Amino acid sequence: MKAASALSSEAPLAGAARSVRGARPLRDATELRDAVSRIRAALTRDVPAERIADTLGATFETLRSRTSAARRDTLRKIGRSSGWSYALLDESVDALLRPFTRRALDALAERVRARREVFGFVMPGNVPGAGIHELTLALLAGAGVVVKAASAEPVFFNEFARAISEIDRSVGERLTVFAWDRGRSDLTATMRESVECLIAFGDHSTIDALARDGRIIGFGSRLSAAVMGSDAACGANLESAASAVARDVTLFEQHGCLSPHQVFVEAASTDTARGFAVALAGELTKYARRLPPPARLPLEAAAAIRREREVARWRALGGGEVALFEGRRLGWTVIFDPAASITPSPGYRTVRVSVIANLDELKARLAPASGRLEAVSVASGNPEAYAAAMRSLGVTYVSAPGAMQSPPLDWPHGGGAMLELAGITP
Repeated sequence: MKAASALSSEAPLAGAARSVRGARPLRDATELRDAVSRIRAALTRDVPAERIADTLGATFETLRSRTSAARRDTLRKIGRSSGWSYALLDESVDALLRPFTRRALDALAERVRARREVFGFVMPGNVPGAGIHELTLALLAGAGVVVKAASAEPVFFNEFARAISEIDRSVGERLTVFAWDRGRSDLTATMRESVECLIAFGDHSTIDALARDGRIIGFGSRLSAAVMGSDAACGANLESAASAVARDVTLFEQHGCLSPHQVFVEAASTDTARGFAVALAGELTKYARRLPPPARLPLEAAAAIRREREVARWRALGGGEVALFEGRRLGWTVIFDPAASITPSPGYRTVRVSVIANLDELKARLAPASGRLEAVSVASGNPEAYAAAMRSLGVTYVSAPGAMQSPPLDWPHGGGAMLELAGITP
C-alpha cells in the first residue's frame, strides 16, 4: 500500500529510527527454510476455517480495543521507531482495523477457496499494518504465511502474529515473521524459492526487483484523490466536508496508497474551490492540535515540502492564480492550484486543491495517473456517476470523505489479484 510519492517504502516513517524490539532478525537461509518446513507441517493438521476466522476475530478485537495492553504496547513501539505521535497512530490504526469485525471475517471465510500452500509476504515500511487485508485473506483461506517485515517498520506484524499465537497456537503456527535488510537479496531469493507465491508491497523498483518469475503478486506505487461536488464545497456542508477530507489527509501522515494528495472541487468559479482550500487549511490546523505531526521529518521529505511551498509562493508573487496556506513548521500544507492535474505530494499532510467544471474535466485531470489510481472519496449529489467514472479509470475503492483509510475486507487492492488467488470475485 505504497503512495506514489518520493517516500521510500524502506525509509524510516519519520525522523531517525530508534532501536525497537520487533520482528526477529533472520540470520541465514537455513533458518528461513526450517521455518517454512514447520509451517508446512502445521498445514497438515486440520484447522477448520471457522476456527481461523474466530481466532482472527479475537485478535482484531484485541488490537482494536483502546484499553488493550497489547495494542498500547504495539503503538508505543511503532511511535518510538517512527517519531509519529501516539494520538496519530491510535486514530490511524483504528481506521485501518475498523472493517475487521467478526461478522465480516466470517462472511469472507465463507467465500474463500481453500489453499494449503505457503505464501511469502514482503511488507512495506511506509504504513504500519499495510498489507493486513491480503495477509488476513491468506490466513482465512488456510494458507501458511512467512512475512518479511520492513526494517523501517518491524513492529506491527510481529505483534499481530504474537497475538494470534496467544489466542490459538494452532493458527499461530501457520504464521511466522522475520526481518532482514533489503540488501540481503539472498534471503529474499530464498523466500521466493521456498514459497508457492510471493506477495510484495513497495515502490515499483522493489516490485520489479522481485518479479523474476510468475509467482509474484506485486502492489506498487498508487495514488488517491478526493472530489467535492458544488453542494459539498460551500454553504452548510463546507465545514463537515473539509473536516472529513482533513482526516483522510492526516491519518498515517499521508504515506499510504489510500491517502488523498489532491482535492478536485466541482464549481462554476475558482472562488468556491479557494473557499474550500481555506476551510481545509482550518481543519488541518485543528487536526494538528489533536493529532500532532512528527517533530522531525526525514530530510528528503522536508526538502520536498519546502520546495512545494516556495514554488507556490513564487507563482503567486508572479501573478498566478495560486495560493499557499501553511501550518507551523512543516506540519501541513495546502496549495490552491486551480488548473492542476493530479500530482503526487511529498506526504506529511501536503495537499493541492483544484477546480473542475464537470465530470469530464475531472477524468481529464486524473488521466495522467490512470492505472495507478487506488481510491477516490466523493461528496456529490450524483455519487453514482462519479463512482462509475472512477472505476473506468481503474480506481479500486470509492468512499465517502473521511472513510478512505477503512476499505472493506474484499477491497480489490491493486486490481484484485489477491482476491482472484483466493477465488473471490470482487
